Formats: sequence, C-alpha cells, structure tokens
Amino acid sequence: MERVPIYQLSSEDPIWGSLRLDYPGFDDWLQKSKREHRMAWVVWGPDREAVAGLCLMKPETGPEFGMEGKLLKLSSFKVSERHRGFRYGELLMKAAFNSGYDEGFDWIYVTAFPKQAELISMFENFGFDEWPERKTNGELVLRKPLKASKEDW
Repeated sequence: MERVPIYQLSSEDPIWGSLRLDYPGFDDWLQKSKREHRMAWVVWGPDREAVAGLCLMKPETGPEFGMEGKLLKLSSFKVSERHRGFRYGELLMKAAFNSGYDEGFDWIYVTAFPKQAELISMFENFGFDEWPERKTNGELVLRKPLKASKEDW
C-alpha cells in the first residue's frame, strides 16, 4: 500500500467503473481532483496492473454535518470486486485514521448510498455514526471524531 497523488492513477482503471454509474459528472470531478493534487491511499493488484483498493482524501473545514474544525473527507473509498475478502478495506481505513491523526484533523467522514450496506457496516464497525439527515442525492453521512471532546471526558 502506498500514498500517491491521484493524478498518477489512470482514469481508465476498472476501480472507477461503479463510481461512474452512481455519480453523474464523475469524470469531470476526477479530473478536477487530479488538478488539485489530492492524495489517495492505494492497494495495488498483482504486478500493479490495476488498483485493488483506494481511499481518496479531501481536507475540508467545518462546520459541516454537525462537525466543527478540520475535517478529512474520504471522498472515494473502494475495493474492487475481484480483490474483496483480503481485508484491503481495513488496511485503507487504518491508513486514513493514521493520516487524520498525524495531520491534526478533528473529524473524519464519508458519504455512502444506502445500497452500499457492506461498506456502511464496515464504517459503523470502526465507530462511525450516521448523521441524522441525508444529502440531497440520498447519500448517508457517516462521521467519527478524531479528537476527544468535553463530552468524552
């Protein structure tokens, strides 16, 4: 696994397929993200022929979805169909948490459609909770504080 700027990833990699189906304008968003030099954690398939899993990170500032301060959005979190079952999602989650802590983020969050039940369950198992309101496109917002609040004392 390695952290790379996403402009190094091929726009033709099969990992992007289902994301293109779920998000109108996905290719424009991907190109914009590449121009912004966003970073991603990547697990490569054998011989680096394709991406087995990835986690794109986007720094933001709150308030957003009940979160304040420095926010780390996992703007794409995906393990390819043929590489499931190898715990790559857990490796990517660990890398995202480490990045969030090391870079001083207050919160980490991700959005997901309800049909992505397996993904949502994984995030909940890692302590993410669901914001009570959905985004206008129907996505759920799953969030987790990375710093203790007064309520945690």
